[in-house]
Amino acid sequence: MSKIQLLNVFLRERLIATAVEIFGVVEKTIVEYQEEISRSKEENERLQKLLDLVIKPQIKLHRAGNAHCSAAPSENVNRTEIGSPIQRNTKRGRPFRHIGTLSELMKRRA
Repeated sequence: MSKIQLLNVFLRERLIATAVEIFGVVEKTIVEYQEEISRSKEENERLQKLLDLVIKPQIKLHRAGNAHCSAAPSENVNRTEIGSPIQRNTKRGRPFRHIGTLSELMKRRA
């Protein structure tokens, strides 16, 4: 083989090896991006749940004897109509204990 042919073979092999290496790095980068997207989606779902708790809180009232009752808050009722938790519930003949404000509950959950 002539020197030019040897150089041509050498360059071809090096170019192929370099291309394979580049494709390997690109493939690895794509896998990393897909993993990051997956983690971001999970984080977004977690944050959405936290946001839903703040925007649409679910009020849980606990009876003094371990029974649970839960109710969704009505948007049409203001605080002055509601009264205190103990006043509200003793009027119905079912004593409940006050479990705290929304911010206190959020702190306990964290």
